[in-house]
Amino acid sequence: MTDYTLAKDTDAKLDIIEHINQDHTAELMSIVHYYYPNIEMTEAFIKDISNEGMLVIVQSLTKTRELYVEFKLEGDIEEQILYLAYMVKVKQGKDLNSNKKQYFEVIGKERLTQNMIRLILQSQTPLPSNYAGYTYGMLLKVLNKVPERPISNSTSSIAIKLAKKYGNQALLWFLKHLSSKHRYQIVETMNKDVRLYTLRKACSSIESDYINKGYMDIFTHDSSPGSLWAASLNIGDVIFSRNESEDKHEHLSTGQCVLIADETAYPALAGILECWDNTKLPHIIILSQKQSEQAYFLEDSDNQHAIEHTTNYLPKDAQIHRIICNYSEQGSKVIEILKGIDTIDATWGALENSSAKAVRYYLRNERNLSGKQNRIKGYWRADKDLK
Repeated sequence: MTDYTLAKDTDAKLDIIEHINQDHTAELMSIVHYYYPNIEMTEAFIKDISNEGMLVIVQSLTKTRELYVEFKLEGDIEEQILYLAYMVKVKQGKDLNSNKKQYFEVIGKERLTQNMIRLILQSQTPLPSNYAGYTYGMLLKVLNKVPERPISNSTSSIAIKLAKKYGNQALLWFLKHLSSKHRYQIVETMNKDVRLYTLRKACSSIESDYINKGYMDIFTHDSSPGSLWAASLNIGDVIFSRNESEDKHEHLSTGQCVLIADETAYPALAGILECWDNTKLPHIIILSQKQSEQAYFLEDSDNQHAIEHTTNYLPKDAQIHRIICNYSEQGSKVIEILKGIDTIDATWGALENSSAKAVRYYLRNERNLSGKQNRIKGYWRADKDLK
């Protein structure tokens, strides 16, 4: 890559590399396969990125090689890789929106804290069990009933597929020729009615022989679209997701870990603690802008109110740090706590995007944590979600 222009923002580049290598290896392999269709591979990961392309390490059963994938656009690195992923999807005839729908009926609803709403949901298909941090991309819509499945070989079904195919090809062409600003606006529009929410827990209802009942805890704030949607839901409404994904936290099974969560990440943190199998107790940093939201996690496991109204108890004897302040101050306050922790082997955290970046960069550059050991993510953006 000596003949190419190196990206100036090293931290931003490393963020992208680590994110793709951890969460999007399937998409990366699809991109490599498009460029090198005759190459056998069992695994692929990005080694480095320049402004013109990315250097990918490809492994097969017999050898390891380096391959270079050139970008197709003029724009920032994230846009380039996103476009490549979209391009490959279109070539493969896949929907750009990753059309993997899951339908839920709202069978209950309660308020856990002043701003945390729990939806009790029932699914017609099995839900994942005992998995912390399973996330659904929920569309902010409500259906009167689950739509019937279209007949796959019907004329209307074929027409719909053809319309999607050519529509996606046209969109891909436009994305390539638009300015960076307009590309961003189109991608934002495609996802404007989707919000990621964690399945807090799942179980079987009495009448079911599979796991069909789940809790989805949603933090509501101000008049954000997701908050208004959650507040408007009624018993009997049918809601649905466009996609789903598993959060990865196998790195927390050994060593001294630190867990960090603001209100939007409380359900995921509760799930991780419930499945905790590390012999070492973690340091837990719980963030909130209001004191009242801290009630989601109560330390007194003998409290009957906690049994009825909260989702998980904090591990006995774990180091608990509670921070109550405006989101804009949370990054610096978390870093002050991290400076006082002697050993940090692995982290998991989710908070506002700018604060998450500050914490992630501190852990990478000052505590030498990188890759999957430094999983600090931005769950929301103040410049977007507070509008």
